Amino acid sequence: DASFLEKMRVQGVKILHRAQAVKATNLQLIVLGKPAALFPLCEGMLLGSYRFQKYLSKPQTVYPQNLVAPGLDDAELAELNAIGEAVGFSRDLINEPLLQLTAEKLSERIKEKGADCGFQVEVFNKKKIESLKMGGLLAVNKGSVDPPTFTILEWKPENAGNSQPMVLVGKGVVYDTGGLSLKPTPGSMDSMKSDMSGAAAVAGAF
Repeated sequence: DASFLEKMRVQGVKILHRAQAVKATNLQLIVLGKPAALFPLCEGMLLGSYRFQKYLSKPQTVYPQNLVAPGLDDAELAELNAIGEAVGFSRDLINEPLLQLTAEKLSERIKEKGADCGFQVEVFNKKKIESLKMGGLLAVNKGSVDPPTFTILEWKPENAGNSQPMVLVGKGVVYDTGGLSLKPTPGSMDSMKSDMSGAAAVAGAF
């Protein structure tokens, strides 16, 4: 049940915050009665422990540093690690300032991750985009001094479980055009650099 899993993730974050409040370096998580709750609890703690500390001169210590969860097998631990790495990668991209994440740099970061993880990445440059008459993308890019890119990710596993391809689409517009947002949405300017979070989420999924 999706609602049960999400409730357990939220509870995992609350447990994490309590452990952080008392600066517990070690934590053992034992679930009685509902063993199915253990994985989402750990998932919530894992996702809640994320911090973007790349530019901090003194990175903060994230408590707890050691988590023991009897009842999780090797496959579940591997899945948790994969989720943590993927979500962390996506969040790192979203948190990067524009100076570090132009459209070209975003495509390059995804290409590097593709080489590490085994999926194919093709990047269209401005000339290719113009030849394909991708007018919408070119129109948005007119407000920027940096050239646009269009990134295609592809993963073809052996013995695939589905006959038709699954297609994920994510918006990857980086906030490099300047100006002010005329939208009345409160806080819209503050979150404008997250406009590429759809692309970041797709990259994390791959």
